[in-house]
Formats: sequence, structure tokens, C-alpha cells
Amino acid sequence: MLHLSKIEREIAATFNSRFGAYGPTPEASLWFNKSRQLARFSKLKEAIVSRVSNTEFTIGDVGCGYGGFLDYLATHNSEIGFKYYGYDIADRVIAYCSKNLQTADATFLHRSRPARKADFHVMSGTYNYAPNMEVGSWRSYMRDEIKHIFSATNKCIVFNLMIADKAYISKSSIFYEEMEHFLSFCRKELGETIIMEHPLLKLEKTFCIEK
Repeated sequence: MLHLSKIEREIAATFNSRFGAYGPTPEASLWFNKSRQLARFSKLKEAIVSRVSNTEFTIGDVGCGYGGFLDYLATHNSEIGFKYYGYDIADRVIAYCSKNLQTADATFLHRSRPARKADFHVMSGTYNYAPNMEVGSWRSYMRDEIKHIFSATNKCIVFNLMIADKAYISKSSIFYEEMEHFLSFCRKELGETIIMEHPLLKLEKTFCIEK
């Protein structure tokens, strides 16, 4: 049985509940605009494809939800082959993915962290929702998780964060990070960090950190 921390249990309960209410839709993952979700996926894919040197590679999707990014890759990525590993702490969501999306090249696991090394790891919105947390505690948790995932990665990790002039957690429990503060952590603790933007995602940045 997966051991989750208190905050992870709270997050999992939220997404299990939303999945029960909305099913496999963007709303289940706290998205209220399909075009914005696709814009984020496009940046994740761009970061990966630009670093692929052969036609076979592995992707770990930490916080995969109902499998939206896998579906995006399947419909926008016919030119290259990959093996996909999806991880999520919401057991109801993983049960759906395992039953409906699992194939020889796509595996889903009820885990908070990767079960194996992969060439790329993506985290789409994984660290944006911080219910009942203070900035310092959430930062500590998030950075520990990112460092662990980076250590299990061969090429690079790609993820997004909401950005503000000063870090805070909104009334709807969305975490906003301070850019320079986070970049200092990335470059000191991890590696070369590239920032990517999309015109539809004005309040967030996509970070690509290379080995």
C-alpha cells in the first residue's frame, strides 16, 4: 500500500473527488480551459522533442491525472516512439488509467515518485495546488520532490509553475513562486535551467532542467 504524507493524502482526496464528479476531463485536474491545457502540453512536448536524439525514449509523467498528456502525445507525436510511465497519488484516477489507457508502451502506477529511471520526466501542474499549506512548507516539499525526480532522470525534467513578484498561495490554494528565488535553487541544486513561455499562459513558466 502506498504511504502518503498528510499533504499528499489531502491532494489525492481532492483529485479523487473531482474525478468522481467530472470524469476524465480537464475540470477533473483543476483546468477550466481546454486551450490552456493544450498550450501547456505543447510546451512539455516541445522541450522533449527538441532533445530527442533517437526514435525510442522513455517519459515519466509525475502527477499524470487521467492521462491527458499521454493522449496529447498520441495525437500530436506520430513521428517518434516512446515508452510512457504515468504516476499519480490519486488511486481512483490511476485505476481508471490502468483499465482504459495501459498498453505495452504505457504503464500507470499509484506512486508519488518515479518507480524507475526515465530519459525525461514531466510534471504538468503537479506542484501548483497547495491546500492548507504555507509558502515555506510547500517550497520545501516541492523542492525535495523535484530533486528526487531529477536524480531519476537521464536527460531533463520539464514542469510548470505559476509565477508572481512575491511567492504566495492563493485563496483557491494555488501556489505562486518568485522567479529569481526558484531559479537560484534550480541552478545551484540541479543544473542548467531553461525557461519557456506561451502567450496563453501569461502567469506561468515552463522550466526545463538538463542533466
